[in-house]
Amino acid sequence: MRLLKEEIGEPRELVFLDLEGTQLSHETIAIGACKYFCGPDLLPLPGKKIQVFKRLIKPQSPVGGVVTVLTGITDDRLKTEGITFHKALVELMTFTKCTGKKVYITFGNQDLNMLYQSKVRANDQLCQDFYDHIKRNWFDMQAFVSRFVHDERHMTFSQPKLLEIYEAKNLQHAHDPLYDAENLMNLFIQVIKRPDITLREFKKNLLTSKDFFIISKPFIDDLCNGKDVSSKDFNKAIEDYLS
Repeated sequence: MRLLKEEIGEPRELVFLDLEGTQLSHETIAIGACKYFCGPDLLPLPGKKIQVFKRLIKPQSPVGGVVTVLTGITDDRLKTEGITFHKALVELMTFTKCTGKKVYITFGNQDLNMLYQSKVRANDQLCQDFYDHIKRNWFDMQAFVSRFVHDERHMTFSQPKLLEIYEAKNLQHAHDPLYDAENLMNLFIQVIKRPDITLREFKKNLLTSKDFFIISKPFIDDLCNGKDVSSKDFNKAIEDYLS
């Protein structure tokens, strides 16, 4: 997908991140990630294994009852299985270490906010530097897809709903950060492989799209100048724009 490539650039590695956080302070309590080396089409390179990462993290604040119900993560579990935020980032840095450009992909900006809240409390230069590195190389998949695929009120769809729309594999286990990161990867790959779905969904709410004027302006100019335009040409322009 041309627009996706234009926004992401030409990375050597893609890292898909998902985090869970405390109910009130939004500190990170779990990080899940998966990554792959990609080619110019942003798809996994053949023969290269997709790698995964998951860590539980001790926060400074209580997890909160709602989060425990959703994730199954308790304060007691974090006391015995969790590591410090600093150590988790060191291990994540090691996991993502490679030569060449990398891009960190999340679904929405809440994951970045949880990283921010934890790095502020850690008051640690390494955490600050790695947070800055992620933010500089960050891509929000939710913001990108919602430009083209949304409901009639222009509301964004959830990740599970987009997995359904794009006929992508859903590993279930919602609110497990590793499964959610892998589901995000599955969605990303399917968006690239199924431009026909993006085209179909985009046409449903074309008039409310922020991209409508970009596509339609040349046709409006032609009509104003007395030239004929056809639905075939207009549909071709939409396909070309999304290709």
